[in-house]
Amino acid sequence: MRKYKILSKIATGGMSTTYKASLKGKLVCIKELHPHLAQDKSFVSRFEREAFILKKIKHENIVRILDYYTKDNSYFIVLEYLEGISLQELIAKEGKIPYDVALVILQKIAEGLSYAHERGVVHRDIKPANILITTEGKVKITDFGLAIGAETVSITDPGIYIGTPAYMAPERMKGSEATPISDIFSLGPLFYEMLSGSNPFLGKTHSETINRILNTDPPPLKLPLEICSICEKLLKKNPKSRYQRVSGILKDVKSLSPHGSVKSWMKDPQSYRIRGIRKNIFYRTKRLWKAASLAILIPVTYFAFAYMSKKQEESLSSMDSFTVAKRPDSSTIVNQPTVPVVADSGIANNETLTVVEAELGYGFLKVVCKPWADVYIDGKFFAQTPFDELIRLEEGEHELILRHPNRNEYKELITIPKGDTIAKVVTLPEVYGFLNVVSIPWAKIIVDGEEVGTTPLEIKLTIGKHKLELQNPKYKKWGPENIVIEEGKTLKKVVPLEG
Repeated sequence: MRKYKILSKIATGGMSTTYKASLKGKLVCIKELHPHLAQDKSFVSRFEREAFILKKIKHENIVRILDYYTKDNSYFIVLEYLEGISLQELIAKEGKIPYDVALVILQKIAEGLSYAHERGVVHRDIKPANILITTEGKVKITDFGLAIGAETVSITDPGIYIGTPAYMAPERMKGSEATPISDIFSLGPLFYEMLSGSNPFLGKTHSETINRILNTDPPPLKLPLEICSICEKLLKKNPKSRYQRVSGILKDVKSLSPHGSVKSWMKDPQSYRIRGIRKNIFYRTKRLWKAASLAILIPVTYFAFAYMSKKQEESLSSMDSFTVAKRPDSSTIVNQPTVPVVADSGIANNETLTVVEAELGYGFLKVVCKPWADVYIDGKFFAQTPFDELIRLEEGEHELILRHPNRNEYKELITIPKGDTIAKVVTLPEVYGFLNVVSIPWAKIIVDGEEVGTTPLEIKLTIGKHKLELQNPKYKKWGPENIVIEEGKTLKKVVPLEG
């Protein structure tokens, strides 16, 4: 290969083979486009585009190009040689990454990505496999083979998207062009994977993965509130709700003053101690303002909703038939032999509620709840949702209670008319509180068997029961102790450890 001496093969990918080589004693990395792809103009264009883009973006967090040349119908890109492993390999090897280290890695990726975006380059394939972590703890973005520049015409056929589905933005799944904001979304599952050890959207098939990205939200992380806030904003499905520029990510990350050491953690993960973050006073104040606003808006919304419900019932009373709509806090009396139910209610689109001819003095209740819940009627347990059967009840008033361990209890007094069926469709919203832990001296915090950081720390948790444990290798283990998190409240634990 021209003036370079090949030392060994590093890896073979779908598009190229990578070699370790040297030039006058200096180590380099050479990518050779596969010979059979060198005959395909589209792949040659992608390969050349990567070289062209790398030549115009030179940043400490982007792999540096040294040379590009062709020889005997073969194509080569020469890159700086970096000793290390990909972020994908690092996560597979160590599992989740301490949040202070993950913040530093995210910051370095964001700095490189921001530099690229400012020069009109969209990467289009941000994922752990394309992030290199060197043995010195440096972070480099690699593989710009799918990237596009502002002046570049896409070589992708209409209706076909390229990239890795598990890290791809929802709007790209729907056919929209790649943009800096779609790159920003890709940072979301990447950051979540660093913090949890797994991609929140990865399914067994591409179809399952795509469905999760389009329709589901990842489980909440048991980490400091400020970190969860960054991750949640990166993962917003609506592009307008996401960070609009990478500079916004950098502002939020830097406000936490992360002091994690990538090099120290990689050298000895087992003894590494999380160095924590600085609390963001502005964010807390903002959260309090939001809470105050909600306190005002909720009663106003309630009275407006009650008024509209009354008007709707008056309108419905004059109709021959109607559809049962999903509404968290309302009942619909069914006066027809069958009741069509909207698909989003948890009942199949073509399914109907068959009303059995009621005996004198009886009616029926149909219950649908998201997520699952234990159903209690007049204080007695009936069943756990989902179930298909109708509940046969005497006409008159009954108390309906829905219980889920990590949701607020739903309670309502319902009236069962004789010979009719009431359909109740309820969504129990996710509800959170906070845990603030201080120990003397420091300790690792384990919640429900999972390490979430070191003291002092405040984390966001779903309401309900959890197990808390504190560990310091030089002191006696504290716990596990059962704790209860209440909605919107902060449970404070100050624990002196015993030697």
